[in-house]
Amino acid sequence: MPSLPLTPEEEKKAFQTIGIQSFDDLIATIPPKIRESARFQLDFGPEYSNLNSGLTEHELRDYFLKLSAENKIGPETVHFLGGGIYDNIIPAIVNQLVLRGEFLTCYTPYQPEISQGTLQAIFEFQTMMCRITGMPLSNASMYDGPTATAEAVLMAQRLSKNSKSVLLATNLSPEYRTVTRTFLSGHETQIGEVLFTDDGLLDMNHLSKLTESLDPCALVVSYPNYFGSLEDLAVIKNQLPASCLLIVAVPDPSALSIFEPPGSFGADIVVGEAQQLGTPMLFGGPHVGFFTTRKEYLRQLPGRIVGETQDSRGEKCYTLTLSTREQHIRRDKATSNICTNQGLIALRTTIYLSFLGKQGFQSLGETNFSLFEYLKEQLSARQIPLKFSGASYYREGVFEVPNLEERFEKCLAKNIVPGIRLRDKFGPAFENSLLITVNPKHSRRQLDLLCEVLAS
Repeated sequence: MPSLPLTPEEEKKAFQTIGIQSFDDLIATIPPKIRESARFQLDFGPEYSNLNSGLTEHELRDYFLKLSAENKIGPETVHFLGGGIYDNIIPAIVNQLVLRGEFLTCYTPYQPEISQGTLQAIFEFQTMMCRITGMPLSNASMYDGPTATAEAVLMAQRLSKNSKSVLLATNLSPEYRTVTRTFLSGHETQIGEVLFTDDGLLDMNHLSKLTESLDPCALVVSYPNYFGSLEDLAVIKNQLPASCLLIVAVPDPSALSIFEPPGSFGADIVVGEAQQLGTPMLFGGPHVGFFTTRKEYLRQLPGRIVGETQDSRGEKCYTLTLSTREQHIRRDKATSNICTNQGLIALRTTIYLSFLGKQGFQSLGETNFSLFEYLKEQLSARQIPLKFSGASYYREGVFEVPNLEERFEKCLAKNIVPGIRLRDKFGPAFENSLLITVNPKHSRRQLDLLCEVLAS
């Protein structure tokens, strides 16, 4: 939306209309401490001399162009970042189609009679999420993976007749755990964290003890987990009591292109992040969360559902069949305060998956898997082993890099971001641990260069 600044006369008239004297009166309800901390001065440098009267439009564009030039971008830079947000090759058709006016500003359609195209796109998104996760029911998307995970826990609490306690796997993404804890902070919830073993997988003995002592209503695990390892969901599900729901968070659904989906192992709720299916990393957002579950939990599903039906002429049409928002029909009885379905990013996901098809989706998974296997072999040959060697991996893993800080800086000097350092997330035991992720953009030459620099 373009900014249309007011003249002093127009501003004065606007203030008079709403009954205030100045802009400070407009923000008087904001605590003074917050207002003072928000005051700052931009230093544009000596080449811009008219700061007292502000910059012209040309000068402002020039300034930000110079500022953006400090970013390292382009083919000379390569990164191996992952951990919940992933890079991918995006076909040109995705960007071209979402630029259409009827899609570019799409939002939850409140008038289904004239929103059939948007409703069908959401319906197809739901269908694809069900097929990928192996679950029978999907909502129309959510903000992102972490908030979808938190909403899944709240749903499990609503479904539970007795316990409100929750178990979180410690090898779940730190961001997913933090957001879930934030959502639960206003509830009387006892949260237990299940430790992981020396192979990076869930500690089944610790899970058994916590299950017995806390009687949880849900266990949240990641598939793959934050270390890139694949948990044995069937064993985990069998160890849980019938009253404890298994919530599986899938930060990268492309893994399900070559591995069995959580629905095949008895998962009760499967949530996650679909960003990497057609959407750039975007500095961490906006992204799109998906939420799938069993049909018997329909009435507790957060968000909304688009359903397929027939109109008065017997022709196929689409409508919102469930929309329990707090500002919609159910008010205080709503299941969630999620206020959007991230329609535009969900649409990108739908177009991307439609373009790939089943065979292309499987090919994506095979590419990621083979690239990581090659990287693992090359690093192992250079005495940089996986930290957790007893597990199966898909596209990322934790490697033990001697003198990590020094070698990390060497990589940066060669325009390589080698991965995510895990000490700050998991403590001193991960002093030299580096989470490295591959993606389809990587060439063998780039993988070899990473190995050479890390091993130097």
